[in-house]
Parts: sequence; structure tokens; C-alpha cells
Amino acid sequence: MMKKLIAVCLAITGVIASNSILAATAVKATTIEGQWTGQFYNIADGATSVSDGNCFLRDGTWYNTVAPGVHGHWYQKGDDLYINAVADNSEHVYSSNMRKLNKTTFVGEHQHWATDGSSGVLFYLKETLTFKKVTCDPAP
Repeated sequence: MMKKLIAVCLAITGVIASNSILAATAVKATTIEGQWTGQFYNIADGATSVSDGNCFLRDGTWYNTVAPGVHGHWYQKGDDLYINAVADNSEHVYSSNMRKLNKTTFVGEHQHWATDGSSGVLFYLKETLTFKKVTCDPAP
């Protein structure tokens, strides 16, 4: 009887441990943390561009690994991702509202505008973020 009780306890412990590992893996797979590639499509003129290094950090900040001085904050609630940015030595600020398409892709809109308010929104872009890797390249 005692051997059977021990076997049942070990089986339950194994299931709990297994579920904990799966839960931790699921959380990591759906987080924005890490390096992402941004692809942009200008709505007005159809121009496209790619930003290969967007590093999202656990503390809610991010930086670009290619363009010096581009950085900002991000906030994720469920499948929605909100990003703002500034570029040092620039008169522009940026904002993106994204929606998770799957574990490795977010899609949404991106806007640029002048900080002095003189020209309103400079342009609107469609944006796609695609997961690249867990560890980030350093800031330039």
C-alpha cells in the first residue's frame, strides 16, 4: 500500500512539474522581449523599409540596434502592443499600435510627427514586427 501511495505522489509531482515547465515556456514564447525586425510600408507613397534591430527589454524599454539614439518605451496588454519612441538629435517622435498575429509576428500602424507641432503627422506607415532572436545586439 505504501509503495502505491509513493508512486501516486511521485506521479502527481511529475505532472505539476511538467505543467510548470510548460507554463514557463508558453510565457517566454509569447513575450515581446528580444530582438525583432521591423518592416514598414508607407501608406501615402508605397515606399518600404526595414529596421533589422529593435531590442525590447523586460523593463518596458526598447532601443534600435542599427540607428544610433532611437529608443523608447513599450507596453503589452494581451495581444496588443503599444510602442513610443524618440530619436536623439531629431525633431520627430514615433508611435506604433500593434496586434499579435501569432507568436512571432505583430502587425499594426506607425506614425511619425514633428515635436514642434508645426507639421502635424509627417507620415503613416503599416508595420510588421517579426521575431529574430532572444538576445539583442548592442546599441550602436
